[in-house]
Amino acid sequence: KAGFSSGEADGLERDMAVLFMDVRGFTTMSADKLPYDVVFILNHLFEAAGKAISDEGGWIDKYLGDGLMAVFGRDCSPQEASSRALNAARAMDLALDELNETIAEEAGAPIRIGIGIHSGPLVLGRIGESRSAALTVIGRTVNTAARLEALTKDKGCQLIASLDVIKLADLDHFGFTVESAPIRGLEEPLEIVMFKQARDLPYHGSS
Repeated sequence: KAGFSSGEADGLERDMAVLFMDVRGFTTMSADKLPYDVVFILNHLFEAAGKAISDEGGWIDKYLGDGLMAVFGRDCSPQEASSRALNAARAMDLALDELNETIAEEAGAPIRIGIGIHSGPLVLGRIGESRSAALTVIGRTVNTAARLEALTKDKGCQLIASLDVIKLADLDHFGFTVESAPIRGLEEPLEIVMFKQARDLPYHGSS
């Protein structure tokens, strides 16, 4: 997020894509592990996820315990931001193969993740008490992406993206199955697309 303009720091609205990622069952997995092993596992996971995100021009807005929130679209269109967020999710899933080999001894079981992606208007600004304020994004789009990630647990899949994201990325012609789901905070059900694994997505080159 370095290099954001003063206008961005003061607050503005922009259409961007938001990605939430969370580790499945990490609290249970880490219960019998040494603090060193917990930190080792998380740092390796965040290193792999961070590379997938930065390679697609996104940035990690915040870490959320054993999860994170990333944003795409500061310097590109909402269409390209959506493509990049989906590409990042795909890369994260593929990176799990090598990651799980690396941390097999410490983790004891393969790391599994859930990912939710939504696109829409966000308020971007420096938010917080003056001495600790940080640039971040807020708004309904953020909340919806977080709830899509949580929904992956109930749906038994790794990735849920809103149909808005799929359409913006020009992937709706692939014929994915669309489902309508009630999302807390939204007046109308949201059309979503579910993926057993994010690697099932076609890689979509950005324009």
